[in-house]
Amino acid sequence: MRSKIVLGFLSCLMSSLVRLSISTGTAMTPKEEYMELLPKVLLDFQWLEEGIRYYLFRTELTIVSHVEKVFRYTPSPLKKMERMALGQLVEYFACHNGNDSLIRRLRSVVKSRNHVAHGGYLLYCDDAGNVADIVERLSRLRVVYAEVQSLVPLVIAEVQAVSTRLGASIHGLPIPPQTPAAMPDHL
Repeated sequence: MRSKIVLGFLSCLMSSLVRLSISTGTAMTPKEEYMELLPKVLLDFQWLEEGIRYYLFRTELTIVSHVEKVFRYTPSPLKKMERMALGQLVEYFACHNGNDSLIRRLRSVVKSRNHVAHGGYLLYCDDAGNVADIVERLSRLRVVYAEVQSLVPLVIAEVQAVSTRLGASIHGLPIPPQTPAAMPDHL
């Protein structure tokens, strides 16, 4: 039964790729636009997750380099972090990062990530969906995409900040204070 569902999903996915590849150059329908935007959103969520993972790896390395002479510290297993989904990563990130505004924004996209990752492609397999429903889903997906695109550079900035701090600590230089990236609070 499960293999039939998977094969059906793959069949829908392949037919969507074929339809997109033979586009005639005319304006896209809302459904076509949705199907073009969806993989971009998923990719940006993956960038977000990888950025947070890298930040966490760097912070664990910083902790180890500072405390290993004082007491034993065993960092979180890397394999465990590699399997964490965005929600778990954000909560772990919150324990290591003081940028409350960024953490709030990351927490706010977790539910959207789960919806997009686990049900985003179901729209294409549901050919009976009405246009108003598709337009509404596309509108929500655009909002999610804009938010995730704005979060990726902020996470990268945090990675760069912790990397600078780590580099200074390894070379025996004074560690610069951690300053969260400036972000508008209205988002």
